[in-house]
Formats: sequence, C-alpha cells, structure tokens
Amino acid sequence: MILTPTTVLDPVLYPEFRGNSKITEWRKELKRALLIRRNWVSDYSGLSVAADCEMHEGIITRGMVQGLKWRWMIFTEYNCLLLRHTEHQPQPPSRQWCVQWAFDMYGEDTIKEWFYSLPFKVYPFRI
Repeated sequence: MILTPTTVLDPVLYPEFRGNSKITEWRKELKRALLIRRNWVSDYSGLSVAADCEMHEGIITRGMVQGLKWRWMIFTEYNCLLLRHTEHQPQPPSRQWCVQWAFDMYGEDTIKEWFYSLPFKVYPFRI
C-alpha cells in the first residue's frame, strides 16, 4: 500500500493494518509517509532527519499500552513524531511538549477527539 500525502495516517482507516500483528508493517509505512509529508525534518528541532531518524510515540507511548488488544491504534500521525537520534535518546521530548506540538500541528479538537476515542478503561492522564 502506498499512502498519499493527503491520506490521514491512522491505521483505523486501513483494515489491512488493524491489529497488533501488523504493527511492524504499519510503523514502517507510517514512518515512510511521515518523512515525505514532513519534508524529512525533525518535528522537534526542524533539522534534517535524512540520515538519522527515529519515530517516537509522544502522547501515548508503547509502554503505556503493552499487552492491550488495541495498542495498534496509537500508531497514528497524531501521536508519532520524527526525531533525530540525539533528540530521542537519552530523553525524548516531554509528553506535555508532544501534546502541544500535536495541538499546533493538527488542532486541539482533532487531537482530543483521537485521544478520547482510544478504548482506555481509565485514562492515564487528561489532555
């Protein structure tokens, strides 16, 4: 599958990528599409990530949803940032910074709608 620049990059919209068994495939496709969409620059610094790029889940991390049936739902453009290795390690941007970045990039209503649509039984925090 090739995602176009106008496609909303959310696995919920692509049945072939739904489910935890497809996370690796979807993350590769998502990262490729985000690199093109975001012009190969870091979402944190604006520096080039052409030779050095890591994808970071900023609002909901993989560790927060380990073992959950719906963990694949966090791998969306709203939650994934492109960072240089030195921006990701040893300490990535804070959750607060990532939430504000997402609000600025996509709009507060869009991010809140995505976040509160996730099937948490109890939300780990509020945005």
